[in-house]
Amino acid sequence: MKVVPEGGDVVIEMLGRFSVLVGDREITERDWLARRARELAALLALAEGHRLMRDQVVEQLWPHLGAQAGAANLRKAAHHARRTLGDPEAVVLRGGRVELFPKQTVSVDVHRFLREADVATRRRRR
Repeated sequence: MKVVPEGGDVVIEMLGRFSVLVGDREITERDWLARRARELAALLALAEGHRLMRDQVVEQLWPHLGAQAGAANLRKAAHHARRTLGDPEAVVLRGGRVELFPKQTVSVDVHRFLREADVATRRRRR
């Protein structure tokens, strides 16, 4: 089921294919300028509150690199993600955190699926 965003909301689909709907603009896998930028957006989309500590992101995406090299790669991936998503506030690095669209409502199909599955499981147990 395709969810259409209202206002400034962002809809991320990860089940089946990866796409991001920002307003009326859809970004598909082939639109990403860099693979790591897409992976960064996906990682943040799945995180609680769509944010992680910088060290967690570096460890997930560049486990073989040291802190400085990982931080440099993170800055580059965030830059590419912002360009692809068309919003300078799409990925924010601040205070040791990395956040995805911190000023907008983000809806992720994986989270919706898990909530609905949980409700169905609870109903079945009754």
